[in-house]
Amino acid sequence: MEKRKIKQIIFGIVFIITIILIIAGIYFLLFRSGPSCFNNYQDQGETGIDCGGPCAPCEIKNAQSLEATQIGQLSGGPDKTVLVFQITNPNNLVGVGDFTYTLDIYDKSNNSKINSTFDHSFIYPSEVKYLIKVVDIDSSKIGKVNINFENLNWQLAGDFKEPDVVSKNFQTDIYNSQENTIPSADFTRDLFIGIKGSDVTDLQAYLKKQGFYNGSTSTSFTYALKSALIKYQKAKSLKPANGYFGGVTRNYMNTQIDSVRNSISSTADIYPITISGVAKNNDVVSASKSIVSGLIFSDSGTLIGASQTELDNINPAEEISFKLVFPNTINIQAVNQNLTKVYIDSIR
Repeated sequence: MEKRKIKQIIFGIVFIITIILIIAGIYFLLFRSGPSCFNNYQDQGETGIDCGGPCAPCEIKNAQSLEATQIGQLSGGPDKTVLVFQITNPNNLVGVGDFTYTLDIYDKSNNSKINSTFDHSFIYPSEVKYLIKVVDIDSSKIGKVNINFENLNWQLAGDFKEPDVVSKNFQTDIYNSQENTIPSADFTRDLFIGIKGSDVTDLQAYLKKQGFYNGSTSTSFTYALKSALIKYQKAKSLKPANGYFGGVTRNYMNTQIDSVRNSISSTADIYPITISGVAKNNDVVSASKSIVSGLIFSDSGTLIGASQTELDNINPAEEISFKLVFPNTINIQAVNQNLTKVYIDSIR
């Protein structure tokens, strides 16, 4: 090959390489960003692509979306509806310290949006919780409800721990003005196998309404009543749970009866169904906010009532009473008091 031809080939190759280097330099200088957490490169010591190290933890970057299921659309009275959603966090390593949720409500007749409402909440790793929202729309007008989550503030499990706040001795009280479920007088003596009296009948009636006694009504303290009383004592953590109606059980029951009487006499609005109990903080840190949710079910396990209240600033070892009220649209005859569920969701 002629020397001239070889020189031309060499010059051509050099020229092409020079052009490639110039184009690459322009790309890296003007178009490609430097190391970052958003460039789909593992280029600055991350433990994964754009996560870990100086970037957001991989557990947060790869977190699965929250899951929501509507489990209730209940009448809350005239022009009111109680919407109940079950929210699940499928992630066991991250929670959400704060998120916004929006409920878009659609008309039943023409499927047009008739209302939107939003609120804030939080959820812990692997938690299942309930969002209960009352809207000023008659339940008969609502077709579907969509829920959307936004502004999720993800936090690692180790940085986001729930205070140990629990419910104690909660009970469902039912008051029917046509069938008074409250004994006419307080209990004043010990009751036990073989004893007789009208107060034994009152005890049978009270335990029957609480869902613990299903025997016949009489003036005699029977073994069936003793068995029901043992179940009641165990459910309320009363000791000894031996079926003897003594001072501890008698004082507790009288207190509950007085509470119902006072709630009825102190207001013109009689709530036919209430859940009362105590929230106790078993932790060494305070709970700045605790949301108490109560769910009421029928014998078949169908959700027929939902209510929620909020408690502020429960200090370590402190106990605070709570009361949940339900609208009079609930059929009290359908309520199974033994199926009532109470959940307390707290945040530091």
